[in-house]
Amino acid sequence: MSDRWSRASSALAAVVAMATLAACHNVPVDTEEPIERHLGVYRFSQHISGGGTGGENVDIEGQFVVFGDTVTVDARPGPCRLDTRVTMPNPFTYDCGGVTLSFDRRDPIGRAMYSVTVTVTQTRTICVRYAVDSSGRRYCAESRNEPTQRQVKQSGYLRVQRNTG
Repeated sequence: MSDRWSRASSALAAVVAMATLAACHNVPVDTEEPIERHLGVYRFSQHISGGGTGGENVDIEGQFVVFGDTVTVDARPGPCRLDTRVTMPNPFTYDCGGVTLSFDRRDPIGRAMYSVTVTVTQTRTICVRYAVDSSGRRYCAESRNEPTQRQVKQSGYLRVQRNTG
């Protein structure tokens, strides 16, 4: 009988230990801040470079207001138009004269982003005259540099500051 009690009390101790561990387990908590904490007027100014010589640069500046469950934007280039096709839980998305601005619904300040397509100018070398060496191999005897352009999407986080005035 004592062997049976010993096994039963060992099993009971294991169950109690597992229940205690389960009760003490840290449940992940949503650390996102509620949007109410971000209420206010914010400004931003962003220089977006196409890079290289002759690349297109885009400057965007403006302000946005976080009010309740809404973000409104006034920016240059503009005017800014809300994309009404984008719905919860996706970010508020605005088209501002070819620049897309998006604001996360839970963290519109920390996750304010821009996206724009810019023209990048690069130089490539083109062979304009070929020749053949004494062993019969063809080589480029004369070349020139030629500018080429391509469209590149640039995106990143906006640098945001709260208006204090």
